Amino acid sequence: MLSVVLVWLVLFGFLYGVRQYVQHPLSGDEPHYLLMDYSLTHDHDLDLKNNYQNFDYFRYYPAPTPDHASPLNTTQKFSGWYSFHGIGLPFMILPAFLWNERIGPMLVMLLVATIVLLLTWWWTLLLTKNAKVSLFSTLLLAISYFFNGLAGYLYPDFVTAGLLLGALIILQRFYKDRLWQAVFAVLLVAMAFVHAKSLAFALPLGTLMLYKNYKQHKQIPWPVLAVSVPAALVFFWLTHRWFGVWNPTAIYPTYLGMVSPFSSIPASLWDVRRGLLVYNPGFLLLLCGLPLWWKAHRASLSTVAIILIPAYVITMSFSEWWGGYAPLGRYLMDFMPALMPAVAFFLLAIRTTYQKAFVAVLTLATLMVTVFATRIRLSYPGYEPRAVFFSELEKRVGVGFDRLLPQYTLHTELVGRFSWLKTLAGMALVAACVWYGWYVASKQSVPRKKVTTL
Repeated sequence: MLSVVLVWLVLFGFLYGVRQYVQHPLSGDEPHYLLMDYSLTHDHDLDLKNNYQNFDYFRYYPAPTPDHASPLNTTQKFSGWYSFHGIGLPFMILPAFLWNERIGPMLVMLLVATIVLLLTWWWTLLLTKNAKVSLFSTLLLAISYFFNGLAGYLYPDFVTAGLLLGALIILQRFYKDRLWQAVFAVLLVAMAFVHAKSLAFALPLGTLMLYKNYKQHKQIPWPVLAVSVPAALVFFWLTHRWFGVWNPTAIYPTYLGMVSPFSSIPASLWDVRRGLLVYNPGFLLLLCGLPLWWKAHRASLSTVAIILIPAYVITMSFSEWWGGYAPLGRYLMDFMPALMPAVAFFLLAIRTTYQKAFVAVLTLATLMVTVFATRIRLSYPGYEPRAVFFSELEKRVGVGFDRLLPQYTLHTELVGRFSWLKTLAGMALVAACVWYGWYVASKQSVPRKKVTTL
């Protein structure tokens, strides 16, 4: 236990150090979350009409910014102005906000990020039964730029990731216990209030809890229903009361359209400005580990797939799949911690020197990206003609590595010479990693866990 506490403190210190060194100013959605807390504190409500009209957000952002109230409110003079952001995050940070409007919420979000790492380690250990590879997988996540670059900022994705991990752990280990079933329901409800899109996680999670208990024990998890059903009624009642609709997805601005996942998925992985694998090459190990996870612990991977795939397709169908003006890979944060056991299963299977060298090179490359991006205080990707990371890197090493990568516009359109070829090469590398994991699984003995099926 002492070693876990020490590692937790080191990780918190690491994330705090990155956050304090870079010090991105409040931007994107952050001022609007703080404005909700300001309204709760001074007006004792969540109606932001007077706050936007009085420019109260100037406390957190030094220039006019679009109102983040739902268009369903702003077009109706008689209604209040309620934010299309979930109320879960503002309520979570409210006590810290009352202490210090800026430092308090930042510390809470760093704490949440560290808890996500702890839950990632627990979730991975639960499946692999190996503390060392579980710790390595967790540290790989921690040193990844998309993780530590988001830690400490006011976005709901870390909260969603932590709630999802907690629900997965309960579903895997404590699903029969009545008290844990009630906790499980609270986690699902919290997901919905943090962000409506998390209903795509909550619905399959709740269904699997019902199915697993009834199939294996012919029991209905009544605590889940007793907590979640009334809370769901409150959630939809509030949606209708504030916005006049029952569908929570209808409250968002209409300019947020749709895009084909066949375009957005390759872009999310390989775009020169926003690509997950471009700035976090260590996650190639995750792709290698998926077949090994399937061979060693099929039931848990099936559970994760049922929960994550629908939500992932929905996210990638959203025209702002990159998360808007926000830290790199923001929306993918919801998914990645739950997939880290794949890295651990790959580590358990490797034997040769070149396999270990492969792991070492990707891990070192991931750390180097984080160090360099932190050193130059890399800004959020925007409209710049060239990726800042690579332009700054070329100044130091004399090589423009970004010329090997595809470039996508904010409308998910490929631009530049040979972009399709570069994208195909990137997706071929993804396929090669998955194939290599399958090859390792077929050639090496990976003991299959004796687990109950779904």
